[in-house]
Amino acid sequence: MTDCVIYTRVSSKEQEEGFSLEAQLDLLRKYALDNDLRIAQEHVEVESAKAPGRPVFDKMLDYLKVNPETILLVEKTDRLVRNLKDHITIEDLGISIHFVKEGTQYGPGAKSGDKFMQGIRVLMARQYIDNLGEEITKGMTKRAEAGKWSCTVPYGYRTNPETRSLEIVPEEAEAIRWLFDTYATGDYSLRQLCAEFRTKGFPWRYAKPLYPTRAHKMLNNPIYKGIIKWGDIVVRGEHEPIVATALWDKVQANIHQRSRPKASKHEFAYRGLIRCGHCGCLMTGSINKGHRYYKCSNARGKCNGNKYVREDVLTGTFTGHLQKISLPDTDRQLIVSAIKDFKRAEVDERDKERARVSKTATRLQTMVDTTYDDYLAGNIDRDTWQRAHQRHSEKLDQAKARIQRLDSGDASLYDHAERLINTAVSASEEFETGKPAKKRSILKAIVSNCTLTSGNLHHNYKKPFDIIAEGFNTSNWWSVSDSNRQPPACKAGALPLS
Repeated sequence: MTDCVIYTRVSSKEQEEGFSLEAQLDLLRKYALDNDLRIAQEHVEVESAKAPGRPVFDKMLDYLKVNPETILLVEKTDRLVRNLKDHITIEDLGISIHFVKEGTQYGPGAKSGDKFMQGIRVLMARQYIDNLGEEITKGMTKRAEAGKWSCTVPYGYRTNPETRSLEIVPEEAEAIRWLFDTYATGDYSLRQLCAEFRTKGFPWRYAKPLYPTRAHKMLNNPIYKGIIKWGDIVVRGEHEPIVATALWDKVQANIHQRSRPKASKHEFAYRGLIRCGHCGCLMTGSINKGHRYYKCSNARGKCNGNKYVREDVLTGTFTGHLQKISLPDTDRQLIVSAIKDFKRAEVDERDKERARVSKTATRLQTMVDTTYDDYLAGNIDRDTWQRAHQRHSEKLDQAKARIQRLDSGDASLYDHAERLINTAVSASEEFETGKPAKKRSILKAIVSNCTLTSGNLHHNYKKPFDIIAEGFNTSNWWSVSDSNRQPPACKAGALPLS
């Protein structure tokens, strides 16, 4: 008889107390029994799988490293992994995994098509968890509409532990008023203002001293006059202002007077998108002998870390980065087809789960009513009825909450994933031939944190393009179209400019 290990997971205590863990365990135990597998261990975890590092998951991996012949039983992909690093870790173990609800088996002997589809399931699982971040953003938007602050607490304020609202830090508020009062005189540039601030000995909560960039943001922040600004939302905040509106307006007038933009005859594709990796200042564009160049703006003093870099060299490098998420048409069609299959499967699974939970809810409601009838008829005493009523009612509430979550499920995530795949296919070509405005829009959609350090361009791919780029460097990921496809010699996100 072959040994197996069962792994079940939910993301929250609320799910743990509901039906999910119990349903997973029942399904996997029955599968083991039906397939003549002996259960060596059962691992139950209440932890998000968004990022690597789960205690129970790691303990299970330790056991499987010593017993690689053991089969791992999991309900479905997103119960096991939601990030590519864990997927690769399990892949490197060389173990066999049975995804019971998906009806698939994955392991060393799996066909290339199965490996490919498993990679896509990981991508979809990761995209789902990232979509939860968008829901959090919606909640923050609602807080902003109510005049509540939801982001990092700004200098001058702290969060009241009881009301969760902003309250003034007196010593820091004094520093804020000094900044506004001093700059309003018109006698100081931002650089001079910061230098004078540092000599005053004001309390400062940040590791780096006050520089013009941060000072500019602070002087422009309407929160100090009592206004909450969140995207397009501008409302009166519930917090106490530190400076008067008239003073804030006077400072804005001084800022705009000192920083009147000069009309530019030339459009630079990467202006404002790349920072110097040595000092953190923005790279600025210029034209010399008909060529566009970029150099450090030296906003924090003289910086010799980067030489002038031609725009066409940067374009070539960015194109190489974007090619890492460009999929052959065969792969694109397979992925889109897989996404549509997943969408249909999820809708079917949700309908089945809702029917199952609804049946459970009906049964529990009947039990609640029956015990009450028994109490009225004198068949049971009051204490027995109250205990039974509480027990059945708690389970009934959990079932109703589960039904509500299932009804609120949104399959549009899959449509969004399909659009992202199509974007990845066309990005490099459209970028290479596009005008400066088009290049900027593509980069803003796909990459972030672009820096230039000693001639090397670094960046981060935005989600979920980071998954596709990481998959490019995993030989098994694209094994359907080309089992020998290999990553380039350079590391992703750090290609040399020459």
